[in-house]
Amino acid sequence: MTMTAKDKLRQTVEELSEAEAQDTLGFIVHRRDKHDALAELLERAPLDDEPTTPEEDEGVREAKEQIVRGEVLSADEIRREIARATMAAGSSRHAPGVTSSVSILQSNAVSSVPWTG
Repeated sequence: MTMTAKDKLRQTVEELSEAEAQDTLGFIVHRRDKHDALAELLERAPLDDEPTTPEEDEGVREAKEQIVRGEVLSADEIRREIARATMAAGSSRHAPGVTSSVSILQSNAVSSVPWTG
């Protein structure tokens, strides 16, 4: 008979010390209450140890300067802009070029981004 994941979990829990059980319970409760798919994905992503190109370094420098100058849009402002662009396109579908932005915004991962307008 094949054990289910829950069966294996029950067996493992029975083998834990009280302190280990407390830590594990805390982890499960925290994960259940604050599940953030993007944070989980980023946490599990391998470290990017590749060197950056001069163009990438310049892009980062420019973005930081824009932030310092206050040339940023809040996530709410970006959502409104996307909604306007979608309505202007006359469709319930995403406006051209914003599909990936919508996905990012729906995860609430972006609080502000550089504005190039």
